[in-house]
Amino acid sequence: MEEKNKATFTKKLPIIIIILAVVGLIFIVFTSNRGEAVAEVNGQIIKSTDLEKEFELTLNSAESGGQEVTDEQREGVRKEVLDAMINEILINNYLDDNNISITQDEVEEEYNLLVASVGDEEKLKNQLDLYKMTKEDLLINIEKNLAFKKALEIHSSSDDSPEEVEISEEDIRSAYDEILQNAINLGIEEQVPPFSEETREALRQQIIQEKEFSRIESFIDFLRNQADIKIYL
Repeated sequence: MEEKNKATFTKKLPIIIIILAVVGLIFIVFTSNRGEAVAEVNGQIIKSTDLEKEFELTLNSAESGGQEVTDEQREGVRKEVLDAMINEILINNYLDDNNISITQDEVEEEYNLLVASVGDEEKLKNQLDLYKMTKEDLLINIEKNLAFKKALEIHSSSDDSPEEVEISEEDIRSAYDEILQNAINLGIEEQVPPFSEETREALRQQIIQEKEFSRIESFIDFLRNQADIKIYL
């Protein structure tokens, strides 16, 4: 009887080994994939390899621009890069939902404008070399910027976005008075230029930029509040 049980167990042993091997393989594959993931956005995975690539590009750009990133700052920069990658996915999803795409012609047009602004392609290449970027990197960035602009335009024209506020003369004067008062408090009021047409235009542009930044923040918050985001860092 004992021999029979032993024989039966021996026959079952290869099957048990196969089952354990399959289960182990599934576990290895699952943990390996999870290990590569640093975030998940609406079911789309961001891999650690992609994050590190973007992180290195960011470091190279900062160093080329004369900005040193210390060891203490690296983790913070990495998280900022991940945030930007998450935002990029959300923006692309938003464009897909609205049946909007970026064409190659649009990217080429922006690239040609950039070439014209610096002189020629050789001068542009020299600038890219300074930041350790390739033409391909630049084209990808141009496509990302175009995608963001289109998404922002769609959102701004929808009912979900607040109406654009006009910049009044009172806004400009108030901004100047605030700058002057801060300078007085610091004892450097002589460094503040008198209120003139040139000063007025500079302040108007500053206010436009501040309002645009606020509009961008509002749009990103809108996208994130509707998204399913998981971060594994």
